[in-house]
Amino acid sequence: MERLFENNLFARVLSVLLAFMLWLILRSETPPGGERVAVPPLTETVEREFRGLDIRPELHDTSVAIVSIPTKADVVLRGPRVAVSGVLRESLRVVAPLHGLGPGRHEVSLVLEGVPVGVEGEVVPERVEVVLDKVVEQEFPVNVEILGNAKPYVLDVRPDPSRIVVRGAESLIARVAIVKAFLTLDAPKPPESTYTARLTAYDTQGKDLSVAILPAQVKIRVALAEAYGEVPLRPQVRGSPRDGFAVADVTVSPQRVRILGGEQAVRGVSELVLPPVDVSNAQDSVHRSVQILLPAGVQQVIPQTATVTVRLVPAEDRRIELPLEVRDVPEDAEFRWSDRFDGKVAVTLRGAPSVLDGVTPTSIRAYVSLADIPADGSAHEVLVHVDLGNLMWVNVVQVTPDRVGVILTSGQISASPPAP
Repeated sequence: MERLFENNLFARVLSVLLAFMLWLILRSETPPGGERVAVPPLTETVEREFRGLDIRPELHDTSVAIVSIPTKADVVLRGPRVAVSGVLRESLRVVAPLHGLGPGRHEVSLVLEGVPVGVEGEVVPERVEVVLDKVVEQEFPVNVEILGNAKPYVLDVRPDPSRIVVRGAESLIARVAIVKAFLTLDAPKPPESTYTARLTAYDTQGKDLSVAILPAQVKIRVALAEAYGEVPLRPQVRGSPRDGFAVADVTVSPQRVRILGGEQAVRGVSELVLPPVDVSNAQDSVHRSVQILLPAGVQQVIPQTATVTVRLVPAEDRRIELPLEVRDVPEDAEFRWSDRFDGKVAVTLRGAPSVLDGVTPTSIRAYVSLADIPADGSAHEVLVHVDLGNLMWVNVVQVTPDRVGVILTSGQISASPPAP
């Protein structure tokens, strides 16, 4: 060592290094303006704040569950600068010890861990309120909702297992309304496939609940049809209401349903006719839930039932005058009316006012048939018929006259009846 210091070159290099280090120290303590500032000593006491640290509850009793507890707390450290500045956020833990606590509300002191020796730590807030509840279990069915482009093709969905156990705080279990798995199928799949989906528990508002589901996942087997379509429902009414009442309208809900099955079968269905609803002797509106029957080749209809409502109202009579048509005139015969008949009849209809308002002289027809009348020049009485066409829920109460005289003679058929 003495020989090194005796070396002129070594002494010169050492002097330069010392001078450079002294310059660095002076530069760090002197700002650009030239004013010298005091460098705080490393042993000076300082404060340092950590905001929003996670509160970690410690609860080993499996018969009790946490219903509510604050999730964040702030930490303030005090101590020597060198010690405080070296603390990492990840090294600090805010713990809420819950050992030995039963169901109910409790005020718990938070504990700060990971503080170095010589440093004081403070948790803000120091105490928090914790709500604990008894742990219970309850069984629920598994519901599956299919999403995506393949949804209309779904014939059948079978989760395995079909029922699961939900475990958690008693107050949370009481809020569970449904346990559901969502499965997204973006494109039609093979006729039958198996998938896996995670389960979630929801309350009546659709909010997911923090409970344990056993098992957390289920297998879902999905069967899909070749084709699907949407068709309208046509309701039917059977019987007649009590005297004095009439059918005003018939509605069905839903109006359209989805049918699934083979492609040819689905394409061949334009509507589904529902079983008739009996209104015999009824005087109040009738509501019936009816089963939708499947046509041949259709595997499923969604939904499987429909509600038919038959609205009944007090009936009214409406009189309308109609020209009397002649049908089935024999060949090589001509006819004329007898008894000075003018070729018109009065028809009295009974039904709901709203239905009768739509009746016009062109929507219904009055006629007589001469199919069995001999062309002998004698007068024959024939019955007057009324053809209601597509008019529904209307009855013919009276026809005046209900019979008319007709005379058929051999000869060329006249284009119009001769004057009496």
